[in-house]
Amino acid sequence: MQLWCEHIHRLVHAHHFHPENTILLLDGIPRNRHQAEMMEQYIEVLMVLYLEAADEEQMIARLRRRALHENRLDDANEEVIRRRFREYEAESAPVLQFYPPGRIYKVDALPPPLEVLHDAIEAIEEGVEEALPAGR
Repeated sequence: MQLWCEHIHRLVHAHHFHPENTILLLDGIPRNRHQAEMMEQYIEVLMVLYLEAADEEQMIARLRRRALHENRLDDANEEVIRRRFREYEAESAPVLQFYPPGRIYKVDALPPPLEVLHDAIEAIEEGVEEALPAGR
């Protein structure tokens, strides 16, 4: 997170990033509430896209298949996957309480990947439209 903050700071000072009129799409950060608080001094978060997977067993099966397909055997271990879910619940889920509910856009992560991508793009378009004043 510190590297990200330093990078954004350098971009702003070099006039390569203009937070007042540039939209960033960040993947995987912030990972916890402290990181969300740190980011506030650099950017205004317009929306949070939350890929929600309500059926943990289905997600475990999907992650195992993907890990085997990509030959990442350590990631195919069910115990490792379950531990990551518990770590997410403890560390990352509280990020959703940090932002106002109106900024959280949920997308069901259980359908096939192309459907999830389509729904995510629609949610991003909707979130940006709602967050930005007309003409910005």
